[in-house]
Amino acid sequence: MFYLSDYQVFFKNIAEFKKERFFFFTYDEFFLVLRAIELLMKINSITQKRAFIGKEFNMKEVIQEEKSISFFKRERYINIIYSSEDTKLRKEYFESDIRDLFVFTFSDKRAFEKNKVFKELEKGVYVHFPKVEHAIALKWFSRELKQRGININETALQSIVLDSEARLTKLNNYVKLFELGTPIENFLPGTEKDLRELDYQSIINIVVSLVRKKLISPEILWKVYDPLLYNRRINYDYELEMKQILRRIYEKRNKY
Repeated sequence: MFYLSDYQVFFKNIAEFKKERFFFFTYDEFFLVLRAIELLMKINSITQKRAFIGKEFNMKEVIQEEKSISFFKRERYINIIYSSEDTKLRKEYFESDIRDLFVFTFSDKRAFEKNKVFKELEKGVYVHFPKVEHAIALKWFSRELKQRGININETALQSIVLDSEARLTKLNNYVKLFELGTPIENFLPGTEKDLRELDYQSIINIVVSLVRKKLISPEILWKVYDPLLYNRRINYDYELEMKQILRRIYEKRNKY
């Protein structure tokens, strides 16, 4: 078996493994495993994949199935076996002339290293996908957002990456949420700093405008008014207007 100690080498030279049929991935960062699978499918022109859970996977049955339909033209598959530490395998299974690709994933690196069958294999590629460093996660996150036309300042980027512990799986979920239009502010860690930097007069402007247009309930004003009054950040004219609206709500004569 060919062992790779640097996962970045695997991504850089993945085309060199085009002829390989067996891949064994251990991981701390599962998102990298998913990217590796996508690239393997791309370089091998594979569009179909089958997923198995370790306990449910039977290598012998899969080999027999492939042989029984090998006389007919069919699309190639990539077989992904999750929780492979629970899979019972024999060395002879890997010595068969198999056309499809197999990816065995192990959430526990030690489970793979202790498996005697894998130690004796001559075929296949082993790669470990560790948790990436903060700088790498920041670079990746920034690139993914720019490709989608999403602009976030550097300070906010660093805050989000730091708060997510540089987990690419979590950051990738953020990218998808941003694409759907989710406000970036929702993912900025800490509230005290953010509140100090807000334009409170603009907030009041927006809330009052939405109340007048009957797009939101006047009751929302209570949630805005109380914290702003407490922090002494309210413009006097807006404070009077908000008090009038609140009084009308209280007297049940709301004209908005």
